[in-house]
Amino acid sequence: MYNISVKTQLKPKPKAMRMNKPLLLGCEPTQQEPQVSKEEDKGIKLETINEFNDTVLKDDDIWAHAFDESDSIEIPKYLDNPIKTGLGYMDYILGEAGFYPTQSTILTGDPGCGKTTLALEMASSMRGLGTTVAFASCEMRKEMVAKFQKRLKARHPVMVITDKIVKTKSGQTRIPFASHVPTLIETCERIRAKNPGRPFVLIVDSLQELNDGQFKTGRKTSKTAYRALEHLNNYCKQTECALIVIGQVTKSGLMAGSNGIKHLIDAHLHISKEEKDEDLRGARILQATKNRFAGCGQVVFLQMRTTGLHEIARVSDNGI
Repeated sequence: MYNISVKTQLKPKPKAMRMNKPLLLGCEPTQQEPQVSKEEDKGIKLETINEFNDTVLKDDDIWAHAFDESDSIEIPKYLDNPIKTGLGYMDYILGEAGFYPTQSTILTGDPGCGKTTLALEMASSMRGLGTTVAFASCEMRKEMVAKFQKRLKARHPVMVITDKIVKTKSGQTRIPFASHVPTLIETCERIRAKNPGRPFVLIVDSLQELNDGQFKTGRKTSKTAYRALEHLNNYCKQTECALIVIGQVTKSGLMAGSNGIKHLIDAHLHISKEEKDEDLRGARILQATKNRFAGCGQVVFLQMRTTGLHEIARVSDNGI
């Protein structure tokens, strides 16, 4: 059996720096809460808890919602209708199911391993099965994405969302349709409105380039990626969409960003390049290290060609 493991750990938090950045159109600052001392904050919290205990928790009807027998819980229909990718090896990695509506997935890997290639191949394949797919690229212009798809000989086009540079009287203004989360969500709502009744999948490339909208200048902190993912995750849970985000890794191969990202997501896919085995050197290794909707343990070996990724072999707990 080919034993592979992916390690993730908390990345040291860099000190936040003040940077003078141009105003981004569409970026509205989060309203600041009034400053209170620790003593006042503790008093407010204690008063709130006591008020909650004295009112809400003394209502017997409330306790009726505290617990349920598992066999009496109604399972939503969307959990019986996963979104197939149309790629045999990917559905295999996902437990022969696909992506479930409301599922949030992160795809990590070293630069050049094929994360964007894999994401675009999935997007085109799912589009061919009737799924509405939006590919939000924070790193490439729409022309580059189109050229990328042409090289992959993608049969089915997808909705491409990118930031735009437009000319104004004062010069050039960057409109962050893809990288600014509130604007991205509004864009997705417009796409969904034009495609009613269809499953919807949002693919974001990449998580580290997102702006959660907290600062008007677009400034980022060590928590920006987590907050951005949290906003998108909540949106997809509410609208029963599937979310796939591409995440970067550190030089040591660990998942970049807050440690909370690992707990927030439903599934973690990792793609790497084989360097040790002479027979498989250069091959890509795709595996699921976490999946709340299906099991883990499946591994797929892929070969990167001009036209994209092609399957070589599959590995499971029982071997090849």
